[in-house]
Amino acid sequence: MNTEKTKVQFIDISDDIAGQRIDNFLRNRLKNIPKSMIYRVLRKGEVRVNKKRIKPEYKLQEGDVIRLPPMQIPETTQVEAPNTKLNRVAELEKCVIYEDDHMLILNKPPEQPFMVVVVFILGQSRRCVRCVLMPVFLNWCIVLIATRQAFC
Repeated sequence: MNTEKTKVQFIDISDDIAGQRIDNFLRNRLKNIPKSMIYRVLRKGEVRVNKKRIKPEYKLQEGDVIRLPPMQIPETTQVEAPNTKLNRVAELEKCVIYEDDHMLILNKPPEQPFMVVVVFILGQSRRCVRCVLMPVFLNWCIVLIATRQAFC
């Protein structure tokens, strides 16, 4: 396994970053380094702020200077893309009765269990505040409410 080693880095904190926790800052800054490694270097005191050891809860202040130690970046392996089941998406798109920014109403396919449809839709990065199953004639509709404005 090939790894790449970074050099010592010094980062000056500006006012737009001030107030952020050091652990969150490092997780955003060092995206290709595992979270466990970031917390380990914080616990060991290898990350310094103004030449002092700090805890992960430390909130950055304007003018702080962060010293990042040399870290080994593990080689990323290509992960096979998950099966997206596009045929199910196409089936559900045919079931849409009404859609806007606040709500989505679906005609539930008779062969699909209610929770399978809801979990699949929420997995498609749709936000949902409330989900209601409503009887309409002899069929069922699923109402997914995304914002509180849909209640008004």
